[in-house]
Amino acid sequence: MNWGHKIAILYTSFALLILFMVYMCVKQTDIFLVSPEYYKEEMAYQDRIDEKANAQQANMDIKQEAGMLQLHWNKGAASGSVLFFRPSDANKDLQLPLELDSAGKQNIPTANLDKGLWRVKLRWTQGNKNFFQEKAITL
Repeated sequence: MNWGHKIAILYTSFALLILFMVYMCVKQTDIFLVSPEYYKEEMAYQDRIDEKANAQQANMDIKQEAGMLQLHWNKGAASGSVLFFRPSDANKDLQLPLELDSAGKQNIPTANLDKGLWRVKLRWTQGNKNFFQEKAITL
């Protein structure tokens, strides 16, 4: 076999490798890094910036303890939701209502959640203002 045949085999092998990689990428269906309503959320991004600015002024605290996530509001009642967002698998996302006790606290057990990175996204309304806060936690 001369060097011309070896170069042809090398180029053919490279082209087959690239085609195989493209096939594997197209076949993949479990990509969960983007919200299904991405464009709708992008249009409301300025609202999210305003909600984050409001949350910086709010008296709200998130503490992670062994097997528990504790939310604490220092003043006033709030209504909203808590989203446990799993970046690696959207099927494991968990949304809970915000249910504060008389002391302005809510304890959420995290023992039943999988180990790894979670993003806790809090969205609440207090008075006529909307608030949003996000915190990354590792279980």
